[in-house]
Amino acid sequence: CILSALRRGASPASVVEVFRRFPEESPHVSVLTIGELAFGIALLPAGKKKRALAAWLDQIEARFEGRTLPVDRDIAALWA
Repeated sequence: CILSALRRGASPASVVEVFRRFPEESPHVSVLTIGELAFGIALLPAGKKKRALAAWLDQIEARFEGRTLPVDRDIAALWA
């Protein structure tokens, strides 16, 4: 996930480089991506890491407000 790579500053650095070249308003995120991140965070035991990731996800949701793509029946069928 590019969002996770950006958070960690992890490899592949080329992916992070390309993402950062886009204007802030250009990238979009799917509600499924938000859901997957929230699910992973929910599975973590209570503690500092879980709180930090939950705060990060709140920032992601705020950053992509108005640029979060819904999934309807047609999109779900395409994905399948």
